[in-house]
Amino acid sequence: MIMKQKIVRIALVVAMMATSGIGANAQLNGLLNAAKNAAKKKVTEVVEQEVKNQLDPMKNLPKADPKAGDVTLYYTSGNRLGIWHPKTRTLDRFVQTPDEKWTTETYIFNSDGSVSFGSGNHAGELKSDGSMSSTKTKGIKFNPSNNEVTHNGEWVGKVGDDGSVYMFNEKMIYGDKAFDKDVECFVLFNTIASDDLINEYKEKYKKIVQQNQEQRERQLNDLKAAQKNDAGGSKLWKGGSVVGELRANGEVWIGGSRRGSFENGRIRVGGSFEGELLSDGNVRKGGSIVGKIDGNGKVWLGGSIVGEVRSNGDIVKGGSVIGKSQPAGDRRKIAVIYFFGFWAL
Repeated sequence: MIMKQKIVRIALVVAMMATSGIGANAQLNGLLNAAKNAAKKKVTEVVEQEVKNQLDPMKNLPKADPKAGDVTLYYTSGNRLGIWHPKTRTLDRFVQTPDEKWTTETYIFNSDGSVSFGSGNHAGELKSDGSMSSTKTKGIKFNPSNNEVTHNGEWVGKVGDDGSVYMFNEKMIYGDKAFDKDVECFVLFNTIASDDLINEYKEKYKKIVQQNQEQRERQLNDLKAAQKNDAGGSKLWKGGSVVGELRANGEVWIGGSRRGSFENGRIRVGGSFEGELLSDGNVRKGGSIVGKIDGNGKVWLGGSIVGEVRSNGDIVKGGSVIGKSQPAGDRRKIAVIYFFGFWAL
């Protein structure tokens, strides 16, 4: 029908151009070429789609009926998981047979809370209080007040308002639209997951939580130590003797005299500013970046590591400890004093 309409429109335009006379042939050729290219493109698209359909291993599986309110379910990979039929409260889940062929496994959600396979065999339970079980998983419960899921009393995931279902914080499946959240929960935790898989995820999640807690504790301890050190300043040692001091207010004292200071990232030497200690650790001197102190206290000059200010305050240069700051204090400022020649130690 669409192609016929295009032909009619072209014929009308041709007739109009015939009466106008000038440039009719050129315009006609342009229209014919455009129509030819459009037809060629359409044929190519149809062929490509047909090839995709033939290569799709799931091409013979049923499709959702939007008019019936069906919901297509997907894995996060984008592969189809199955179809939920709300009118019959049945789930067609797509599974592979041992010979790698795709087939449909039907779950029927009965009004008494029982779940059965299409064959009539018992598949599980989905009770009105949100507790559920199956032949694969026991102890799952969905809480509709907060959309969270527990396994034997421990939190293991949630059901989103958009039709997504998560195991812990990892999105596992989703629907093209939201439907009964308890059924969504059953699909993931009782038809796909198993007790062993959920327990495996629990251990991984606990390790991640523990690592995050340990990292936060380290950061908090480092912050407390830095605040403590900044409150009292740091004594600067070299060759077994105290040669200077970095005070809490940023002043640099060498040999008992105030020689300069750190002021909002700028480096004062005597009465003038001679450089900057930038927030990313780069050090500017005389208008140019001359080096950097990284987050681990490593000191870079000319693209090479020349030394280090360790977390215990040791000053290392050329592989040897040449001095120490006590307490360790601000390692970047200490590195500027020892390695960048603003003040002679």
